[in-house]
Amino acid sequence: MRRWVLPLVVSTGSLLGCDLEPCLADGDGCAGRATLALAACGSDVSPVALADLLAAPPAPGTAVEVAGPLRREGAICTQLGCATAGGCCNGCGAALFLSAEPTLAVGSPADLRLRGSLGGVDLSCGGDESLVCCPLPTDGPQVVVTGELVEDGVSVDGSHYGVTVLGICRAE
Repeated sequence: MRRWVLPLVVSTGSLLGCDLEPCLADGDGCAGRATLALAACGSDVSPVALADLLAAPPAPGTAVEVAGPLRREGAICTQLGCATAGGCCNGCGAALFLSAEPTLAVGSPADLRLRGSLGGVDLSCGGDESLVCCPLPTDGPQVVVTGELVEDGVSVDGSHYGVTVLGICRAE
């Protein structure tokens, strides 16, 4: 039986993906990253509650206006081996959801994933293993999202839904 042995090359260079990248938390943090302002909703807004929408979801493609707390799921990061201790060579990302759960490991059928972008700003979060930056506050502010309902997958727990966002505002 023939065995193949490949040499492991360790350097401070890009083979391991680090290139001595500074950590976001050690620099300006999320400063300079695109953000969206959450304006107050107008008096003409009459959303359905998140739980009510997901209890009896309309057909995909239907226009919806739904209210709920804005959250982000736990970040998923690449697993590059940083060449230096304390380096931040892994990229991380997370999706935005309307969810009643204060912490989301991953989305569930009780959550509504936000999809798309507004004003050229992606409705997702990104960063490194030190800090993940989001374009909106994700500590549970009550918001109203308008958009189009889409199927977002199926799990053993049931169907998952998302909304292609056309607008978002802070619920009063």
